[in-house]
Amino acid sequence: LDDKTADANACRMEHVLDPEVLEHLAAFAKFVNSCPGTRKECLAGFKKYLKDNAKTKNQAPKRSASRGGDESTRKKSSSGRKSRKTN
Repeated sequence: LDDKTADANACRMEHVLDPEVLEHLAAFAKFVNSCPGTRKECLAGFKKYLKDNAKTKNQAPKRSASRGGDESTRKKSSSGRKSRKTN
């Protein structure tokens, strides 16, 4: 989007959407930008993130120092190395 269109739409959103909705959109954008997993993993992770962090609104989760983020989204391969789960 060009700046003019983005600014006009952001202004309308600020005046129409409830503050809680805007907070969730901002948190979702931050989360998606930091999510190393698949779309399905990221959406499931975001739902968990919202539930677990209801008191710390609008803070994106910290990205893991390792390549793949949350240990719950990984499993060990036969070689002992961690790899992504396949669904």
